[in-house]
Amino acid sequence: MKLKKINKDKRGEIWLIEGLLSEKKEFTIMKTKKGFARGGCIHKKYDEGFFVVSGDISFTMGSTRTTMSCGDFQMIPAGYPHMYESFVNSIVIEYGVPASDKKKKDKSMRKLVEEINKNAI
Repeated sequence: MKLKKINKDKRGEIWLIEGLLSEKKEFTIMKTKKGFARGGCIHKKYDEGFFVVSGDISFTMGSTRTTMSCGDFQMIPAGYPHMYESFVNSIVIEYGVPASDKKKKDKSMRKLVEEINKNAI
């Protein structure tokens, strides 16, 4: 296994653990600062696991929005756009989807993510 930083910006950092899952499926750790959002993608083929390691977030999947905290888990079925916004500095894990299935974005959800990030402190 290898830990690789794949992104660092004003929102926080994203780390990939390579070689943990089979079939080139990714295991991603996202550190997101208070007030920022991530996501807006939609997976065509694979379900994805989503786990809050620390913090409190607003999680949106399709048209459903819920609050999640440390220890909460959500399975994201293929075909559902999803995103989250951090109420405090948060760490979440996403796993089970290969990079090839992470490219499609849901336009309305991406617009929401971009708007949140534009207004974040």
